[in-house]
Amino acid sequence: MYVVQAVVPRQVSRVLLMLATIALVLASLPLAANADEPDESGKSHDLVLQAISFVVNTPRNREMIAGRIEDALEAPDKSDTDLTKVQQAGQALRAGDLRTTCQLLQEAIGAHGYTGVNAPAPIRETLPAPATGVQTGTHVVVDPLTPNRTPDSGDIAVLTVSGLAVAPGLLMVRRDRHRHTIRLGSDTQTSGKARPVP
Repeated sequence: MYVVQAVVPRQVSRVLLMLATIALVLASLPLAANADEPDESGKSHDLVLQAISFVVNTPRNREMIAGRIEDALEAPDKSDTDLTKVQQAGQALRAGDLRTTCQLLQEAIGAHGYTGVNAPAPIRETLPAPATGVQTGTHVVVDPLTPNRTPDSGDIAVLTVSGLAVAPGLLMVRRDRHRHTIRLGSDTQTSGKARPVP
């Protein structure tokens, strides 16, 4: 009975220490972004591209496709997008015709099937021409960057949390390590009794 009473508090303390360590680690992790949040893009062109992606990759998720179409119609930046085609794509989606929906969305941003013999032009946004000569800014000499090596409050917080996470493990290892049980073979042969190794 005495052995059970001594073991139970030790097991409870181990469980509590483990739970405290897990809580500390979870509290230090950043919160994950919610996947159901609406997209931050304010361009209807980008939202139409996302709607096309949903039609192609997840055609059964009609709510997400309809949401992107509605967001594209309500976006503040409606440049490079034919909103009439986007509205027609929404009507085709409500009718259940995904092929027409995808075709109308592609036409809304100027994308279409390639029928030529040369390499097709990319459908993504055209990037400005790369900088050349003086435009690159290579004639400017920048002062060398000397890093600040003094720890700030963020560094101290990370070190403190790391120490608090490591300390319980070290204490458990020290408390629960086993005594040496190896006995010298030569001592048992000569004297007849074993002597523990210090």
